[in-house]
Amino acid sequence: MIDADGGEPIFLRSADSEGAETWPKWDPSPYQHRGRPLFWHTFSSERPVGLRGADAMQIWVAAFDPAAAAAGDDPSRAAFHLPFQDRGSANYIGQWVTEIQYERCDEGDGTCSNEFEVCREGLCIPAS
Repeated sequence: MIDADGGEPIFLRSADSEGAETWPKWDPSPYQHRGRPLFWHTFSSERPVGLRGADAMQIWVAAFDPAAAAAGDDPSRAAFHLPFQDRGSANYIGQWVTEIQYERCDEGDGTCSNEFEVCREGLCIPAS
């Protein structure tokens, strides 16, 4: 990581697996943990998941502590595998959103373009 204003790189050692982590994406909003802000970031990695080896690139998540970075300490926390990924396919890019935009639908016919959604109150929402 490099500060937006430039400077020396800060290595995220706790989140690193000494492998190839690629496609980093940052959560745009801070999360409060014990009164301190943390930011979350995702990245893709071929590191092993549990006791199994890596089948393909998968998305991992780790926290970033800006106060630790300002103090010159490792600002990262240990990464965890984002659950429910298809281990047989490659996942590269985690996407963070601040608002979910649902597709509009006509409740008369109740059709949504995605088979895993249902039409409720004029919006296609995930079926539960």
